[in-house]
Amino acid sequence: MTAIANMSYKPQTMKKEEAFLIDILTIEAERLEPHPELAVPYYGAIQWEKHVQDFTPDKEKSLFRRLHPSLQNLMRVTSILRDKHPSLMTPRRRWAILTAPQLEKERDQEHLRALESPRKVTPTAGLALTATGLNFLIARALDIRFYQGESIAHVCASGNHLLKMARDAIREGAHLVLIASINNMASIVRAAYHNRLGIISKKGVIRPFHKDRDGTIMADGLAVALVASSSLVKATGTPPLARIAGAGGLADAYHMYGLDPEGEALQLSIEKALSEAGILPPEVKVIKSHGTGTQQNDAVEAGVIKRLFSRHPPYVTALKPYFGHSVVASALVELSHLLKNIKERNEIVPIPTTSPEDVDPQCKDLNLVLESPCAFPGGYLLSLAAGFGGFHSAVVLEILP
Repeated sequence: MTAIANMSYKPQTMKKEEAFLIDILTIEAERLEPHPELAVPYYGAIQWEKHVQDFTPDKEKSLFRRLHPSLQNLMRVTSILRDKHPSLMTPRRRWAILTAPQLEKERDQEHLRALESPRKVTPTAGLALTATGLNFLIARALDIRFYQGESIAHVCASGNHLLKMARDAIREGAHLVLIASINNMASIVRAAYHNRLGIISKKGVIRPFHKDRDGTIMADGLAVALVASSSLVKATGTPPLARIAGAGGLADAYHMYGLDPEGEALQLSIEKALSEAGILPPEVKVIKSHGTGTQQNDAVEAGVIKRLFSRHPPYVTALKPYFGHSVVASALVELSHLLKNIKERNEIVPIPTTSPEDVDPQCKDLNLVLESPCAFPGGYLLSLAAGFGGFHSAVVLEILP
């Protein structure tokens, strides 16, 4: 009863705590020679198979990143995060654990094992591959007994939405929030499915806002982030990466996997995030676009950005050319590397696959960061995401010195 008593929530009037992003860790890709069209070895670009329309099982390894995040990798990254922040990540804190898992490969392997030798598969192994099982494993890895746990499936908008949920959990009384997104679904079946939708690049390269862009490339990915309350940050003297200043999310029923050409839901999500942050559009200095390299996404996203930020255009970048599209993990994977370059080099990562002369006329008015990095001017960063089913999300981060 002692442990439960210590974790109990006593009736009180809580002041609204601020939520600070402390760290984001990702699984790095195996370092490969950069693709000729991704000539930025400085950022560790990923090489892709050019002729991805040929979906055959023997080509699977060349179609996708040579990295397949697993539950073991998730536990390893979580442990590394704990070792980096030992004074912060103690079991006795008031915790929340929020996840967004896509574990199709893991489930497929478990099903195969069950068919080959049913006695070797335990109920625990099966439950570990569910959303709630993932939260349980993380809690056990951190020696946490009681925690607020939730899991979501907001597809490509999941990472941004997890940040919003983390901010809300802090406001509701959590001291620490661990968020994890893991995408382990870049299989032949999934690739064929997306290819039928016409969104896979036939040239094997993601070219956001390019006049000849022809689609995206699916990828695996894994990211684990830590969010802490302002009082805990102050008490422990932990330097945060950023403050989660505002967040907005809205789903629309325009189409199951298509975007409203007007981008109304995305625009409303951005306006909500700016309103929560208490800032005006000119105060946003850089936008991390969703930037899938598909005709529809980039045109809609460009239109919304131009409508809201035309008077003082912020820098706009896109990071999927470096990592592929890791769906539920994409927002956090991309934010991790964008923030790392801002913190270590004071630079905004450029879009490596689009040159100024190749920008789509619809996107010409955007202040795109192309070919080489530019200096980060300080201030606020806006992260955008849009996903199947009409999910949209926007998060405003105040980048701290």
